[in-house]
Amino acid sequence: MNKRGFTLIELLTVIVLLAVISIISFVSINAVIEKNHVNDCMSLRESIKSATLDYFSDHRYDENLTLAGFNAGILVNAKYLSSPIYNPFDRSIEITPSDILIDITIDNRYNATSVDIVSPDLLVTCTKTTSGSTGVADGLDVHQIDFNATTNGGRLNGTSPLYVKNGDSKFYTSPYATNQGSVPSATKSDLVFSGWYTKNKGGDRVIRSNGVIVPSISGYTNNSGKWQLNSNKVLYAQFYPRTYTVNFYQGNGTSSSGSSLIGTQTCNFDQDCTLNTYASFNKVFPYSSSDTANSYS
Repeated sequence: MNKRGFTLIELLTVIVLLAVISIISFVSINAVIEKNHVNDCMSLRESIKSATLDYFSDHRYDENLTLAGFNAGILVNAKYLSSPIYNPFDRSIEITPSDILIDITIDNRYNATSVDIVSPDLLVTCTKTTSGSTGVADGLDVHQIDFNATTNGGRLNGTSPLYVKNGDSKFYTSPYATNQGSVPSATKSDLVFSGWYTKNKGGDRVIRSNGVIVPSISGYTNNSGKWQLNSNKVLYAQFYPRTYTVNFYQGNGTSSSGSSLIGTQTCNFDQDCTLNTYASFNKVFPYSSSDTANSYS
């Protein structure tokens, strides 16, 4: 009877094979768990969007309804959404409903045409982030930009949010800066879209209406027109009247100085407004008979 045991090499081979199998199993199980978390996140996101559409359909004629600052807390209080709401990547953590900010786009009949979650990041991208990460994608200096057209009563035309990478001037549809996107525009009845601003009133214009990035905006861009962000941002659409009425006075006078009004002209936004007689509009025209209408905003 052969009582020969295993050699050391045979034992080491078995141990190595078992270790490899364990690693493969661990990676596979983690991948399945992560996929389930992403699916849970996407399901939660769709539930919030659906509840928002239902709420807006029922309350669109309510005079107290406001789009600015709309959040999931309103849905929970009105019984359109159940609570508590848990972090889909860690169900030991609750998400405060009022922290889930929602952007609603409406048409001229007050129908909600689209709903987007703009905060927090994990519900926007359904991507797990780590504490202290500088961007929405771990390991990349990438930040999210939300384009808000509704606060000023406009309508968004395009995709929001988009993602930008510091030192770059491109826009991406992915938080991993892989697929390029285009800057959305905005429309509002009888008004001209001026661009995307840091505030809904006043503030700095960061992106012009033609999609060109404005250089040297503190906290947003460097002097080369490249992104230089330290956090996610929201940009607001601002609008201007299509036309301006310009009054022309004799010589260098004004109405307060008693000068005669010699002409009134309706001028298109950002175009020359010209009168053939030397005149001024509360300022001296330096030997010219024209000035641009957008000087009189």
